[in-house]
Amino acid sequence: MLERLTGAHRLWMMFSGALLASAITVLVLIWPGRDPAVTADLASPVCQALHDRPLLGDERDPESDAPCRALRTLNEHDHATVRTSADYDSLLTRKRARLAATGLLIWAAVAALVYLLGWLSGRTVQQIMRRRKRGGT
Repeated sequence: MLERLTGAHRLWMMFSGALLASAITVLVLIWPGRDPAVTADLASPVCQALHDRPLLGDERDPESDAPCRALRTLNEHDHATVRTSADYDSLLTRKRARLAATGLLIWAAVAALVYLLGWLSGRTVQQIMRRRKRGGT
């Protein structure tokens, strides 16, 4: 049977709820969305032709003004090979899942750490109170 919550448990639950709300807010703010430039590059026939041949010289540099810059930058930055919209959707799904899992793991770790610190401090206070009752210092 559950016992009544102590003040420390209530405080921990409020802290954990506020921390979860903050984590969800941060996740919403940094959630990766579809880049219109990458989507346009994927639909461009010029970019589709570039997939079939190796990139030469200046075309390898994603910062150049060559066509398909957004797609080349994405491939270079994410170390991925995105050739179709399905590949792009798959990449975004993996990034979103990794981001959500990381955020929730960080939240759980911080909440558990705060609970552990509260539990340890409660145990310490109990030990001190027992010693005082027994007449120790």
